[in-house]
Amino acid sequence: MSQKSNSTWVGFALLSAASFATMAACVRFASMELPQSEVVFFRNFIALLILLPLLLRHGVPEVAAAFCELRLGKSRAINYGACGAPIGTDAIIARQTPAA
Repeated sequence: MSQKSNSTWVGFALLSAASFATMAACVRFASMELPQSEVVFFRNFIALLILLPLLLRHGVPEVAAAFCELRLGKSRAINYGACGAPIGTDAIIARQTPAA
Protein backbone atom coordinates (compact mmCIF):
# COMPACT_ATOMS: atom_id res chain seq x y z
CA MET A 1 0.00 0.00 0.00
CA SER A 2 1.37 3.41 -0.89
CA GLN A 3 2.07 6.24 1.53
CA LYS A 4 -0.66 8.37 -0.08
CA SER A 5 -3.18 5.55 0.36
CA ASN A 6 -2.24 5.18 4.03
CA SER A 7 -2.59 8.90 4.70
CA THR A 8 -5.97 8.90 2.96
CA TRP A 9 -7.24 6.16 5.25
CA VAL A 10 -5.84 7.91 8.32
CA GLY A 11 -7.74 11.02 7.22
CA PHE A 12 -10.94 8.99 6.90
CA ALA A 13 -10.38 7.51 10.36
CA LEU A 14 -9.93 10.97 11.87
CA LEU A 15 -13.01 12.26 10.05
CA SER A 16 -14.98 9.29 11.36
CA ALA A 17 -13.84 9.91 14.94
CA ALA A 18 -14.73 13.60 14.67
CA SER A 19 -18.14 12.72 13.24
CA PHE A 20 -18.90 10.32 16.08
CA ALA A 21 -17.81 12.88 18.67
CA THR A 22 -19.99 15.54 17.06
CA MET A 23 -22.95 13.17 16.92
CA ALA A 24 -22.52 12.25 20.60
CA ALA A 25 -22.43 15.92 21.59
CA CYS A 26 -25.51 16.70 19.49
CA VAL A 27 -27.43 13.76 20.95
CA ARG A 28 -26.53 14.80 24.47
CA PHE A 29 -27.64 18.37 23.77
CA ALA A 30 -30.86 17.23 22.06
CA SER A 31 -31.67 14.81 24.90
CA MET A 32 -32.06 17.72 27.29
CA GLU A 33 -34.96 19.15 25.27
CA LEU A 34 -36.49 16.32 23.22
CA PRO A 35 -38.07 13.02 24.23
CA GLN A 36 -35.88 9.98 23.72
CA SER A 37 -38.07 8.63 20.92
CA GLU A 38 -37.54 11.80 18.86
CA VAL A 39 -33.79 11.69 19.42
CA VAL A 40 -33.70 8.07 18.18
CA PHE A 41 -35.86 8.98 15.19
CA PHE A 42 -33.65 11.86 14.08
CA ARG A 43 -30.48 9.86 14.66
CA ASN A 44 -31.76 7.11 12.39
CA PHE A 45 -33.09 9.61 9.85
CA ILE A 46 -29.72 11.34 9.55
CA ALA A 47 -27.99 7.95 9.24
CA LEU A 48 -30.44 7.09 6.49
CA LEU A 49 -29.72 10.30 4.60
CA ILE A 50 -25.96 9.89 4.83
CA LEU A 51 -25.51 6.15 4.37
CA LEU A 52 -28.30 5.02 2.07
CA PRO A 53 -26.93 6.60 -1.13
CA LEU A 54 -23.49 5.13 -0.40
CA LEU A 55 -24.89 1.68 0.33
CA LEU A 56 -27.08 1.62 -2.75
CA ARG A 57 -24.26 2.71 -5.05
CA HIS A 58 -21.23 0.90 -3.60
CA GLY A 59 -22.47 -1.59 -1.03
CA VAL A 60 -23.35 -5.24 -0.97
CA PRO A 61 -27.04 -5.51 -1.99
CA GLU A 62 -27.86 -7.70 1.02
CA VAL A 63 -26.43 -5.14 3.43
CA ALA A 64 -28.31 -2.30 1.72
CA ALA A 65 -31.55 -4.28 1.95
CA ALA A 66 -31.00 -4.99 5.66
CA PHE A 67 -30.15 -1.33 6.32
CA CYS A 68 -33.37 -0.21 4.61
CA GLU A 69 -35.42 -2.84 6.43
CA LEU A 70 -34.10 -1.72 9.82
CA ARG A 71 -34.84 1.94 9.22
CA LEU A 72 -37.87 1.84 6.95
CA GLY A 73 -39.48 -1.52 7.78
CA LYS A 74 -42.23 -2.27 10.26
CA SER A 75 -40.00 -2.25 13.34
CA ARG A 76 -38.33 1.09 12.45
CA ALA A 77 -35.36 0.15 14.62
CA ILE A 78 -37.43 -0.26 17.78
CA ASN A 79 -35.24 -3.28 18.50
CA TYR A 80 -32.08 -1.57 17.37
CA GLY A 81 -29.58 -4.08 16.12
CA ALA A 82 -32.10 -6.92 15.81
CA CYS A 83 -32.42 -7.47 12.09
CA GLY A 84 -35.30 -9.58 10.89
CA ALA A 85 -34.25 -9.22 7.27
CA PRO A 86 -32.21 -12.05 5.78
CA ILE A 87 -28.59 -10.98 5.48
CA GLY A 88 -26.21 -12.71 3.10
CA THR A 89 -23.32 -13.12 5.52
CA ASP A 90 -21.31 -14.99 2.88
CA ALA A 91 -21.32 -11.91 0.62
CA ILE A 92 -20.31 -9.65 3.51
CA ILE A 93 -17.46 -11.91 4.62
CA ALA A 94 -16.26 -12.34 1.03
CA ARG A 95 -16.14 -8.58 0.59
CA GLN A 96 -14.12 -8.08 3.77
CA THR A 97 -11.67 -10.94 3.15
CA PRO A 98 -8.42 -9.78 1.54
CA ALA A 99 -7.62 -11.23 -1.87
CA ALA A 100 -4.93 -13.87 -1.78
